[in-house]
Amino acid sequence: MSYDIYGNYLRPGYCEVHPNHRGSYPCDLCEEERMEDDYYRQQEEDYYKELENQYQAEMYAEYLLDLEIEERLEIGL
Repeated sequence: MSYDIYGNYLRPGYCEVHPNHRGSYPCDLCEEERMEDDYYRQQEEDYYKELENQYQAEMYAEYLLDLEIEERLEIGL
């Protein structure tokens, strides 16, 4: 006899994760949850990539500013 993820007996033909939903694992509810998780994971990755791009742009601007200050000091402005 099989068990669901809660330790209860699993009826034949039902999902282990969604024991009240007919369909073997992974059922359509499992797939829907997986797709939702993938969507939010991608949103999070995009957010952190944008933060990284902003940080890199700020560091590059600061580097250019430092370079300009150094050049002015060298020529005595």
